[in-house]
Amino acid sequence: MLNIYPDNISTNLIVPLSTKRRFTIFEWFFHDVASEKNRARIKRSVAFSDEVQQEDIGLCENVQRGLRSSTYDRGRYSVRRENAFTISTCCSRVSGAAVTGDDVPVIVLLMGPAGSGKTTVGKMLAAQLKWDFYDGDNFHSPANIEKMSRGIPLSDDDRIPWLNSIREAILQWDAQHRNVVLACSALKRSYRELLQINSDVSSST
Repeated sequence: MLNIYPDNISTNLIVPLSTKRRFTIFEWFFHDVASEKNRARIKRSVAFSDEVQQEDIGLCENVQRGLRSSTYDRGRYSVRRENAFTISTCCSRVSGAAVTGDDVPVIVLLMGPAGSGKTTVGKMLAAQLKWDFYDGDNFHSPANIEKMSRGIPLSDDDRIPWLNSIREAILQWDAQHRNVVLACSALKRSYRELLQINSDVSSST
């Protein structure tokens, strides 16, 4: 998320870890941070942002509490819309340094069709988190690459060995306790299920 204000620009980078956990990394960009006057203004801006964020967290917690209630009755939104809301709003604010503080490795898969910006976003995210980045296209066989270069769509039979290669890489990263961002166009549910290496893995789409 990009926020543009009269005196600064701020970014909110939300990293989904599961349906119940999010890492949110905040950064501010101010002009002329050297003067004492501007440093005081920056401090006030960050403090105000903290206040707004705490209010947002309170709202999210109340919403999730209501959705989990046994007396909850569906409102004007559809079930699908509300389930998506449940996934999207459950986040907490931490510093960037805390992202890699857990003992459990984190592997983020960015999925989407060709040309959607997976590689661009993935490289930015990996650079921000100081994680490794991998592009799923690099796991294709020479035969698949040759097909794609001629504009021939890949079949499931073409994709399964590719997905198995990615799965093996994910298992290896997990065993090595590496934090990784992976761009991968696994658009079918069956593809995503193949990449789910264990029951601790959560998928948000």
